[in-house]
Amino acid sequence: MPVGWFAVAFSSELAAQAVLPVEAFGRHLVAWRDEQGRAHVLDAHCPHLGAHLGVGGVVVEGSIRCPFHGWRFDAAGRCVEVPYGRFTVRAGVRVWPVREQNGVVLVWSGDPDREPDWEMPILDHDGWAPDLTAEWIIRGYAQDICENGVDGAHFRWVHRSRMMAAVGAAEIDGPVFRVELAPRPDADPDLPGVPLRSELHGPGMVMAVHSGAGLQGCYRLYPTPLDDERIILRGMVSVRAEGDAEGLNQLVFDAVREQWESDIPIWENKIHRDRPLLTSSERLIGQFRRWYRTNFIPEGITE
Repeated sequence: MPVGWFAVAFSSELAAQAVLPVEAFGRHLVAWRDEQGRAHVLDAHCPHLGAHLGVGGVVVEGSIRCPFHGWRFDAAGRCVEVPYGRFTVRAGVRVWPVREQNGVVLVWSGDPDREPDWEMPILDHDGWAPDLTAEWIIRGYAQDICENGVDGAHFRWVHRSRMMAAVGAAEIDGPVFRVELAPRPDADPDLPGVPLRSELHGPGMVMAVHSGAGLQGCYRLYPTPLDDERIILRGMVSVRAEGDAEGLNQLVFDAVREQWESDIPIWENKIHRDRPLLTSSERLIGQFRRWYRTNFIPEGITE
């Protein structure tokens, strides 16, 4: 599994004092929101007799109560109440680092004994239409979704728009890979195409931003591994424009969703070429892969 921040839920899925079973990284987890509105994520199964805390669990006084025997666990994973008897060993469940921002609940997938060493960006969306969301479970890998953000040629064949090329060099800053893309002047001038900025923030978010004709758009995909073969994709679309921004937002969302869904058959049926045959115009893909492997793949693990 790659190491980084991954979305495990939309914020809207986790209501006040709600409990939500989720899957990620080949594990069952439970997300819950305490009385103060803070989101928490723990391993799902009670250390007592293995009940799933996310199926029938209840939030009580800053803790989650197991539905099987009433044991309670706080946000630090410690058992804070057994309603009967005593136990002789320390009881607890694994706690996952959580950040909630920009409409998603993010979890850090790395070593539980080490603190996260970078943060996801907090986007300023004041004046933007509310995010519209979509979700898919597909066969595939998080890396493939991120790689699309730098693959300028696939726009022509998958999205029926002009091929894209980098404008200048990619900007790489630790866990951030950013590149400006523009339609290639020598490619299919009759097809549509708009300049955009592609931003990869770790292995768990790819974002496209564009401005033009009085419209700004921000399109985010969060690919989270469910296990070794499946990922869950969470998509978010928002626009800023004069006039009826919310009505325009729906039109843009429908178009962007259609474009994302046109990628899914490719992702579900492709294989990973560790040493792909790249053309001279595809240097960004090689650069992206070196960045991804260096920053997010644990040592000793191949792509």
